[in-house]
Amino acid sequence: MIKRIGIVVAALTLLAGAAGMPAQAVPTGAVTQVTVGGSFTCALRSGRPYCWGHNDAGKLGDGTTTSRSNPVPVSRGTIPSGVTLGGLTAGGNHACGLGSNGRAYCWGDDSEGQLGDGSSGPYRGTPAAVTTGALPGGVTLTRLSAGFAHTCGLGSDDWVYCWGFDGIGQLGDGGSTSVAAPVAVAAGAIPGGVTFTQVSSGSMHTCGLGSDGQAYCWGRNVNGQLGDGTTTDQSTPVAVAAGAIPGGVTLTQIASGNEQTCGLGSNGRAYCWGYNGSGELGDGTTTGQSAPVEVAAGAIPGGVTLTGIASGIQSNCGLGSNGHAYCWGDNTYGQVGDGSTTNRSTPVAVAAGAIPGGVTLTQIAGGGDNWQRCALGTDGHAYCWGLNFNGQLGDGSTTDRSTPVPVSWRPQAPTGVILQPGDRSITVSWTRPADLAGGTLTGYTATTSPGGATCTTTATTCTITGLTADTWYTATVVAATTAGTSPASTVAGPVAPFALPDPPVVTAVRTDDGAITVSWRPGDPGSGTPLGYAATAAPASDSCPATGTPCVKANGPAEETSAGLFALTAAGVRTCTTTDATTCTITGLANGATYAVTVVTRTTAGDSAPAGVAPALVPEPTEEPSTPLSTTGAPVTPIAATGLALTIAGAALALLAHAHRRRRTAQR
Repeated sequence: MIKRIGIVVAALTLLAGAAGMPAQAVPTGAVTQVTVGGSFTCALRSGRPYCWGHNDAGKLGDGTTTSRSNPVPVSRGTIPSGVTLGGLTAGGNHACGLGSNGRAYCWGDDSEGQLGDGSSGPYRGTPAAVTTGALPGGVTLTRLSAGFAHTCGLGSDDWVYCWGFDGIGQLGDGGSTSVAAPVAVAAGAIPGGVTFTQVSSGSMHTCGLGSDGQAYCWGRNVNGQLGDGTTTDQSTPVAVAAGAIPGGVTLTQIASGNEQTCGLGSNGRAYCWGYNGSGELGDGTTTGQSAPVEVAAGAIPGGVTLTGIASGIQSNCGLGSNGHAYCWGDNTYGQVGDGSTTNRSTPVAVAAGAIPGGVTLTQIAGGGDNWQRCALGTDGHAYCWGLNFNGQLGDGSTTDRSTPVPVSWRPQAPTGVILQPGDRSITVSWTRPADLAGGTLTGYTATTSPGGATCTTTATTCTITGLTADTWYTATVVAATTAGTSPASTVAGPVAPFALPDPPVVTAVRTDDGAITVSWRPGDPGSGTPLGYAATAAPASDSCPATGTPCVKANGPAEETSAGLFALTAAGVRTCTTTDATTCTITGLANGATYAVTVVTRTTAGDSAPAGVAPALVPEPTEEPSTPLSTTGAPVTPIAATGLALTIAGAALALLAHAHRRRRTAQR
């Protein structure tokens, strides 16, 4: 009896839809192919490849090794611009697809050369082109099938070429040496003139369907999975014995599983051979067979034939002509799909589960080392069931399902999230998601932890305010679209906001010959270490010029309509600085000129907002009395001729306090 661990079955290529069923238009955004690999799944949607599930060795193809429980688009890798990818196949830890340019591209584990790009190991997280290898000139690959650590393709010359691991002869070239480029399968027992019409890679063996309707297999045969009546491994093709296949019946499809193989007869019946410990041969027993046995009808209704077949690890499924799926074999994780976890040795109907009424199945896929199955509905949706430990069912969870659940197509999460700490705030920026699942972007929400503070925007940056200084925060971003909400981005951070100092409060000013002396009261220093103060006098005007010199409102927010001065950002700005003192004299000013004065506190965290701007100050010559000013900047009668400091009146203090509060409110 074989061990389940350590042996992985190849994903099977999609199988044809039910015969006789009416053709259906493909809905916009429809899934057109699904293929199941080792603990991951891939599909084509709107002509673009997506994968989900376990992502060790980069087998999801998105350039990461992050596992996903919802589909993510496969990156382009080396696929040229304008070339589309189809014909997907998923193996043990790698996947491949056929390009519209006739080239094959693979990604994931490459430890045995199974990507076919001429190298081996360790892996590639995005698609790489398969080299031509032994492909004759002008021959392209038309179909691919990936095994555990090998891959095979059907050439346009109707011959099979394989690459990757060859330890048990699964490449079929007569040797046992792994290769990283395609080699031609030897003729072996295939009669002259017979070519291949299909190829299917199992875990450690491969089978092909001949143009004569006969199946030929090679590779591992310890459980009789080659079907030649022996248990001897073969490195070149051997013919599958007739076994229970009636005379005159040929095989129309072939599906290689883990340690068993199944074929679909021209009579609409299934035939299987190989390991049978869980009833996967479907003949009502658990006895292994080295030649084909007929799968019992089981729950398949009379008159219903099978139109498709898919093999996986120790279980198999068939698609009925009535558009329903039937499975048998191991059911440990619900992969038989009948709502139970009981092994079945004859076919049982897959329950409807979440498949809507009136929707039938058109294709079915099996394979993978974690016992999941998937199928396509006439509604253009993919449905999966079975093991979901790594999110391979694609429903956004990691819960096993014993009946079908729909694959959930969600927008991709924003990427490249960057956090920039600010004054009790964090500015978050990110890159727009590469895929919106067919929806239209409606906005983003960035959220911090701890605390759950948020900001929302339709841009790719926003600022979260009201945070606590010197507290470490992380943040994530989600995208909202008409197709749904994305998963959260990768966590960014941590960063710690700081607290800028409060502006000082100007308490007194004095004009002198070419100078202004200003005094202030310190504000809260915030979270930084104090470095000192800076007082600045800027040439001012009662309005901004129509053109030319830029200017800003100097004594209140720009939206205020009350009379005020504008500080011109031009030559003539002068500054004085102090470390601890709360008064300093700005010198080098022009007598008779009008100035606006501001004071800021400087700390290691940054500068405060400017203090409430003092009224306009007009320096005077020393022989003239210094001029105290009103709160509107209009000169008043001097109260001393010696340039004594003038305390700003209560009304001025009130005005400055009001401006200070408004600035702090706007800042926060």
